[in-house]
Amino acid sequence: AWKKIYEKSVQKNRKPSLLLALITAFWPEYTILGIIMVLMNVCSLLQPLMLGKLLKYFRVDSDIQKEDAYIYAGAIVICIFAATILNNQYIMGAFHYGMKVRAASCALIYRKALRLSKTALGETASGKIVNLLSNDVSRFDLVSIFIHHMWTSPILTLIVTYFIYVEAGWPGLLGIVAVFIVVPIQGYFGKLSAIYRKATAMKTDERVRLMDEILSGIQVIKMYAWEKPFALLIKKARKAELKIITKSSYVRGMYMAFNLFTTRVALFSTLLTVALMDKPITASTVFVLMSYLNLVSQTMSQMFVRGISEIAELIVAIKRLEEFMLNDEYETMSSSFTVDHTSQTKNPLRLKDLTVKWNARLSDNALENISFAVNRGMLLGIIGPVGSGKSSLLQTILGELELVSGGMELNGSVSYASQEPWVFAATVRQNILFGAPYDKKKYADVVRACALEKDFEQFSNGDLTIVGDRGASLSGGQKARINLARAIYREADIYLLDDPLSAVDIHVSKHLYDLCINGYLCNKTRILVTHQVHHLKDADHIIILNNVSMKIQ
Repeated sequence: AWKKIYEKSVQKNRKPSLLLALITAFWPEYTILGIIMVLMNVCSLLQPLMLGKLLKYFRVDSDIQKEDAYIYAGAIVICIFAATILNNQYIMGAFHYGMKVRAASCALIYRKALRLSKTALGETASGKIVNLLSNDVSRFDLVSIFIHHMWTSPILTLIVTYFIYVEAGWPGLLGIVAVFIVVPIQGYFGKLSAIYRKATAMKTDERVRLMDEILSGIQVIKMYAWEKPFALLIKKARKAELKIITKSSYVRGMYMAFNLFTTRVALFSTLLTVALMDKPITASTVFVLMSYLNLVSQTMSQMFVRGISEIAELIVAIKRLEEFMLNDEYETMSSSFTVDHTSQTKNPLRLKDLTVKWNARLSDNALENISFAVNRGMLLGIIGPVGSGKSSLLQTILGELELVSGGMELNGSVSYASQEPWVFAATVRQNILFGAPYDKKKYADVVRACALEKDFEQFSNGDLTIVGDRGASLSGGQKARINLARAIYREADIYLLDDPLSAVDIHVSKHLYDLCINGYLCNKTRILVTHQVHHLKDADHIIILNNVSMKIQ
């Protein structure tokens, strides 16, 4: 639904609405909830009517027959039973459908996070995504309960007002006025609650981002004994968050206080007016008025106003989700970018006058006027000083950068070993296979080529040893070689190797170059970024980059 609405909005040059997408996807479920709510309100309206009739039977001058009294009593029991069952079904259905909306929103966020462009990924903190998945989407659960009260409560109040007028005349309307005086006050508290909710979300984002950064660099913090300064930073962030949460709690406390005394004030006002007008106060009148005022108080000053508060908070959450969903996405192809994974006759890679940017909004280019072609089975070495654009060139081949001018032709599949080794919390073998089928001979060849055999002997369970979070139990060289092994285990036509030799010593570096890059991959197209120039004496072609452009090739 979001994809269709997004495409239509782009065509009509307007901002897409996530709320409209949710309504389009889930309106049948919420229509069923609306029908249940109407039936439940009918049962609630019938109860005071039947109660009034039953109580009139016990008056001295009553003309109601005993059989009719039994019918009224039975009707009260049936109405209470039906209302209870319907209320149970409504709440269960609301939570069920709310959970479906929440799960759908989480899936939408997850898929969007996988498609974010490099620019959007850099601007979006991981803490914000965590907050969206944990706090913001949880609003759908409660709103599912209150959403139908927003239209049934005013209608129900009008009907109840008529019945109260019939029962008690003008004094009955005074009780309704008392309830309605409280409603705008409750509405104001709801508005305040939404403001504090937005402020809390921002403070929580900031705290989660700070904690994420601290946990990422915890080893450095411990090594330099910086625990106290960083603990103080966390304390300040948490204190700022708690300050907003405390204000929000005071608002909710006032809201709950009004809930408790609204019905009592309304009933007192009505009965006092009846007494002052010298009208008789009967048991049937008191109980019927109390039932009706309870109904109005529950629907208007509790459900309706709480609904306003929750919907206001949901709108804030939806805007945050919508803002995230409108981030730039990774574009796999453009008019000057050709990919053919099946061709075996063309050059695997050809670049012509290529100029790219990391961020389309910035004036600086990541690479300028890059032109070269790579033949099949060729080893291309890329060298240059730090910041010259070597890694940017590999990112360009992967299609991660914004194309400004020129063209690129890529023929064949690509496997990539990043400069920053990445491992996940699983076994070493799972890190290397990365979901690919296990081939014993191929796996053994890859392990040998990447000089991991001795490391496996040192591990307690060999290659079945569990890697800690972010490879905490591995050395830098081990992570680099596992990262390289994952890339070369994957069957591909072109291998992009971003400085895999920098994290290992000179002997292992020679082993990797001779047995892996020039051995195991000798018949494959290889693009090697390195600072160890002495290895490139066997390279078929060398490109020297300087200041984001080609100096010599």
